[in-house]
Amino acid sequence: MTGAAEETLWSGSPALRTAWPALALAGASVLGAPALYVYGAGLWCLGAPVLGGVLFGAAWLKTRMHRYVVTSQRVIAVAGFLSRSRVEIELSDIRQLTLKQSLGQRLLGVGDIEIESAGGGEVEIRVAAIARPAEVLESIRRARLSTKVSTPI
Repeated sequence: MTGAAEETLWSGSPALRTAWPALALAGASVLGAPALYVYGAGLWCLGAPVLGGVLFGAAWLKTRMHRYVVTSQRVIAVAGFLSRSRVEIELSDIRQLTLKQSLGQRLLGVGDIEIESAGGGEVEIRVAAIARPAEVLESIRRARLSTKVSTPI
């Protein structure tokens, strides 16, 4: 360690736009309820806005249950709502960075970054469904290279 203060380079959560099917259904149920009532669906249609609110809340909560932080020294992934798990990888231990984007993710402008460390042969942190993943991957790569340059032998 160089003793330098740790600085946050990026932090974020999965993009809410990845939950577009739930958001579209939530919007349709909220906006469609008055039309259903007018055309005789009765009071049952009043449940549609409640369903829409539940769908929106679930989609929002799902994206906020994961938090990712890239600092000048490590990558941190925190997951969970009631119970939490936290995985940290020192930048100097990162061996491979992989950017994955399906066609749907490319259209939405999101992607996944997989991080493997020297300690294991499998993905240890998967930064899922984040916006501008190539920029985040590049910031991790630059920070990793700067730690290798500044670390004394």
